Amino acid sequence: MVTQPVFQERRRTIRKKCLNDVFLVNPSGVHQILDISTGGLSFRCNANESFPTEWTVDILVAETQIYMKKVAVKHVREYNENLITFISPPTKNVGVKFGELDEQAISLLLEVLYLPEN
Repeated sequence: MVTQPVFQERRRTIRKKCLNDVFLVNPSGVHQILDISTGGLSFRCNANESFPTEWTVDILVAETQIYMKKVAVKHVREYNENLITFISPPTKNVGVKFGELDEQAISLLLEVLYLPEN
């Protein structure tokens, strides 16, 4: 008899995978958001970029009017991707958790989470 290993999800919230339409904007540029939840998000960036422990970002969704300004985030993890190509530089995934969100930010975030899948 073969037993399957038990995987226990550590996250307290369900994350929505983002396609190519949700972006994080900060002083170093625009980055693709990979997934997002009410607790935080992860995004892809150049492997050489560095970020402070805490900072603010903007979040926007292409082809909508959803634009969250100055969202406080805290750096929680990052890892380099092993995807190396000749046409793009090495990348890494960065995970952040949200700081305190006001009612408007929570409302906009919920709109992002409940957008229909393309």
